[in-house]
Amino acid sequence: MKSISWFIIGSFGLIFILLPNSSPFIEIPYNSKRIFQVGFLFLMAFQIGLSKKYFTHFRVEWEAIPKKLKFIIYIIGTLGFISALQAEFSFYAFVEICVFILLLVLVFLLLNWYKQNPDLFLKTIGVILSLMVVLYFIRFSVNYIYNFVYPDWPVWPSIKFTQMLVHGKPLFPEPFLGFVNQRFLNHLHTWSLPLFALFIIKIPKQLWAYRTLLYFFTSFWWMLVFASDARGTMLASLLSLILVAALFRERIKQWTMAYLITFVLGLLSYLFFFKFLLPEGSRTVLTRFDDSSRITLWNNVLELFKENPLLGAGPMHFADISNGFAFAHPHNFYLQILSEWGIISFLLLAGLFIYLFSKWFIKSYESELEGNVLLVQTALTASLSAGFMHSFVSGLFHTPLSQLMAAIVIAWSIGFYQLHFKNNPVNKTLDVKKLILKSRISRAFLISVAMFVLIATYKSYKDLPESREKYILQENTARFSPRFWDHGNIGLD
Repeated sequence: MKSISWFIIGSFGLIFILLPNSSPFIEIPYNSKRIFQVGFLFLMAFQIGLSKKYFTHFRVEWEAIPKKLKFIIYIIGTLGFISALQAEFSFYAFVEICVFILLLVLVFLLLNWYKQNPDLFLKTIGVILSLMVVLYFIRFSVNYIYNFVYPDWPVWPSIKFTQMLVHGKPLFPEPFLGFVNQRFLNHLHTWSLPLFALFIIKIPKQLWAYRTLLYFFTSFWWMLVFASDARGTMLASLLSLILVAALFRERIKQWTMAYLITFVLGLLSYLFFFKFLLPEGSRTVLTRFDDSSRITLWNNVLELFKENPLLGAGPMHFADISNGFAFAHPHNFYLQILSEWGIISFLLLAGLFIYLFSKWFIKSYESELEGNVLLVQTALTASLSAGFMHSFVSGLFHTPLSQLMAAIVIAWSIGFYQLHFKNNPVNKTLDVKKLILKSRISRAFLISVAMFVLIATYKSYKDLPESREKYILQENTARFSPRFWDHGNIGLD
């Protein structure tokens, strides 16, 4: 492996395979995922910072980005730093910015790996995500079967308040999910379901047993979407399906059939397991027709924006307890940027997204790609569009595993575009001496960012128990709103 070490790939894979199903060392699943995410990003950044070889791979991909786009990214980053400096709680603002920087570095590292060996990249990601679902299926099945022995045992994804004692400690229904909130699992559904349709049809027909198994587990993945009444995932998936159908038409019949078959099987499984066998096990599909306080939250965004229109209140500052908002983020990534980073960053980011998506869609509509290449393009289009549409109403860019999943899809999409739509698919030749001159500062900056995130994570986690107690006493509730940690509010006295 030339572009990325197997240690990093292995660590990355273990995060996705194990963390949806367990919470090692930490009682609260959300915090466990955050700690392991930060640890992985720290190790990745240190390896790049200390290794000339891996740093060069990252730098080559960064230099290959058009200058205008890099300039916009630099401007948005600079404005974010200025906003953080003037914010009331600069420490938390810089934590969020630095995590985004490390995630951006991860995107370019994954991008280089994909371009070095697209087939290996696809197979590795396919195996990792498939193992994640297989282990979650085992977790779900044990929980489901256990309910027949002990009827009071919470059935996935029950959110009723049921207290049990395990080794003298209270256990609540959330650990049965592997997530503190079922919506955080739904974030993974949104990104991954279009990819599973691709993985299914990429399996050779002679390996029919493996293909059948993947149909089964993907249908199970859909079943959980219905059982948790994930209307954000369902709506985003529907809109993305309509979009790819309009772009590629009859050319993607194979992918569409795999996608729809797993959808239907998942729906039938939901009806059998949650409406026939255990009708108390889940909500009825699409019973939530209210706005789930979204309109109120988005009005809160406008209030915060009016107070700080130019540079925003500062990253992470929607979570300031003094605002009196019900949640630590507005469940809309774009409005969050408006309120926390200001109007200039918002307009630049919106313009960047519109430009990049329009380029992708125009190239997709005009392309004459066929066969397996077209199927990859279809899955990426569906995953990208579903993820970014879902982020209009949920925190896909906040939860740890969803952030890492977004890095995979974005890196894969950039690499696909560069290999198939650009005239020069191979990285352009760069001035090595110029790279060396820049590398020392860049590597020092990257290591500094990684060190700051690691130290800040340790400090804030160490202070978390005291902060939780203050929150419970001050707000008279034990219901927390996640942001960086499961208790995501900042600014407590």
